[in-house]
Amino acid sequence: MGDNQPSLKASHYRPQTSRCIEIIGEFTDQIAVSVLPSVLKCRSDSNDPITVYIHSPGGLVTIFEAIDCALRTADLDGNDCLVITVAVGNVSSAAANLLVLGDYSYAYADSTLLFHGTRLEEVQVTFEGARNMAAHLDNINRRVARRIMQAILPRVMFRFLQLRQKAKTKKSPHPTPEESMAQFKAALQKRLSPKARQLVERVCTKVSNASALTEKVLAKLEFKRPGSDAKQDARVLRALITHELRELKGKGWQLDESGMNRLVQDYFLLREFNVGRAHPLYYSSIMTWGPEFLNSQDASQFGQFDLPKDEQLAIKFLDQKTGHYIAHLWFFTITLSHSLSVGENSISSQDAYWLGLIDEVIGKKFQSPRTVMESKEKEQDAACPIPTA
Repeated sequence: MGDNQPSLKASHYRPQTSRCIEIIGEFTDQIAVSVLPSVLKCRSDSNDPITVYIHSPGGLVTIFEAIDCALRTADLDGNDCLVITVAVGNVSSAAANLLVLGDYSYAYADSTLLFHGTRLEEVQVTFEGARNMAAHLDNINRRVARRIMQAILPRVMFRFLQLRQKAKTKKSPHPTPEESMAQFKAALQKRLSPKARQLVERVCTKVSNASALTEKVLAKLEFKRPGSDAKQDARVLRALITHELRELKGKGWQLDESGMNRLVQDYFLLREFNVGRAHPLYYSSIMTWGPEFLNSQDASQFGQFDLPKDEQLAIKFLDQKTGHYIAHLWFFTITLSHSLSVGENSISSQDAYWLGLIDEVIGKKFQSPRTVMESKEKEQDAACPIPTA
């Protein structure tokens, strides 16, 4: 959301048919002709929240991007609006992406979400053209995955804290980041369908591998002074080769096509796990959710910071105390977002809720940010009743 968005109440996060857009059918030029004028009219009328009802198998990426852009772009005065998305039926491909990218997202209990990578219609193409096309599709997938990651990070954090609250009666009051992720994974697996459990298994395996590679490879590299990115990348690559030779000694590993693919995958795994933590959103996450991971002593010390005056010191303190917890959840979210574009991922609305892809399932009384906000507003109203004449 933009900086010019007014203070929002819980009621703003409820779907409203009085100010809504309906996307029924495939993302085609015909859909754009019917939907885009309605979006533009809503945006010009006011900056109040817009509800987008979706029942679509997806379609052209260009249409998805046009609708998303019309909904998201700030007006000439820099104002934007809250976008509420609702799956009223099945949503697939670009339609599923549009649903997840909502500032607040719902799905009906019987809805199904289908995610896969970007596709093109059948075309005749040369070998060189195919390589360029593959690079283009990969670029689109990565761009969409980054958008999805930013959208679902608050939901994943909320879900983690929600499930951790349920497990507080168990032993290990201050689990390590690795133990926390194991507990989170176990809690998810109890609530997910078999297909969704397989997805989580792949994601958690990748998170574990990235953490291990960081410990075994990057931790041993000392960057004592700033150097060119290329030189530092080369050092990482050399360290990775040494690591692979040691780990796969006697297994016939070579730098052939298969060996290079493994090397490249490990390299980008390290980059996403570590370089991504320099993203401003990561430090925003530290400030937002870091305090939830502090023990009582550290929480007391954190409370002594004079915010926002001591914001940088507070971030440094939280990063030192809770950064490893946030990092694991950060990379879980990144990996989940990218994994949605690999293969066919058919996910029920309940699975989507527990994975943090949506905020609420209509028809299920699951905890959500909206219900938490409504509960707090009721408590405030009860504590400060409006005086009567």
